[in-house]
Amino acid sequence: MGGRDNFVVFEFSAPVVVDRAYLGYVVTDSDLTAGIGTKSGAYTSAQTLSDAYFTGMQIEDNNTSLSTPRWADINAASTSGNILVIAASVSDDSPEDSFKIQKLDVCAPQNPPPPPVDCVSATYDFTGSSALTGTFGNIRTFTAANGR
Repeated sequence: MGGRDNFVVFEFSAPVVVDRAYLGYVVTDSDLTAGIGTKSGAYTSAQTLSDAYFTGMQIEDNNTSLSTPRWADINAASTSGNILVIAASVSDDSPEDSFKIQKLDVCAPQNPPPPPVDCVSATYDFTGSSALTGTFGNIRTFTAANGR
């Protein structure tokens, strides 16, 4: 939007299955593109995004033309990975997509899986602005709302 690349990268310490993202503070439109995959060292070292970085990732568009806060269902294939990239829609050439990611629902696979459920659901709730690391204070660490 406005000549900028708008994306958020989530790095997990273990693979998770991402279910959905809650988009708040929507302005005009909330179309998005999500990429989910597994990258070596994702959680322990800085990642540089490029076209090649997305090789092997599950890419999914979620376009609704809604201008109100909403849950965006992403990852229809239930891909497990340690990297999630959420961006304003990459296929939209009229850049009016503007939103903030407020929550993220994930399922963390258990090893070995306890019957009958093979993962534990968790919601990450992104509130506050206490980040002190990263170039512009833009690297933060979160724990899921239910402590997982």
